[in-house]
Amino acid sequence: MKRRVIFFFLVLLLIATAGPAQNQEADSTDNIYYSGETYIYRITAPKGWVFDLENAQADGRSAACYPREQKYYDYDRIVYIWIFKRDSLSFREFMTADSARYLKKYPGLAFRKKDSLVLAEDRKICFMETVDPGGKSNIATVAYADAGTETIVFELNITRPVLFAETESAFIKMLKKFFLTKKEE
Repeated sequence: MKRRVIFFFLVLLLIATAGPAQNQEADSTDNIYYSGETYIYRITAPKGWVFDLENAQADGRSAACYPREQKYYDYDRIVYIWIFKRDSLSFREFMTADSARYLKKYPGLAFRKKDSLVLAEDRKICFMETVDPGGKSNIATVAYADAGTETIVFELNITRPVLFAETESAFIKMLKKFFLTKKEE
């Protein structure tokens, strides 16, 4: 499967200039925007978290998000984000293939389907939790967002199981704030 990340981040785009300030839920520094082929979407950091594009992109990721007081290479909680252009695979096929890649890369890792959220136009975010979040592996939860021609993968990592409940709550809030809107033709 071709896993080439094609992305064009409109980093820290100030949507507030296009509409009233009261429509802005978070500081613009807490948001990143992406213009895909079909949708424009916004990813909002959990309260007290920041995005790091520079280090994440140097490591082959699209973005990373972690608590403001931590660092990219020294964290106890982090969300890695990848944006993949969907080739011939459907959303479900992509999710299945990517989950299989995780299981092959991390022997002993096991997932259980956790939940899903419905976005605009019946697009979904499906997330799966590892059986031992923050235990044998730092991976706690992997979420897949269906953005039409792209799939966004959110990977929540924690260094200790005790961090899971609080961090999962912030992660779910992040996913619930994921916003996409159809591009005008």
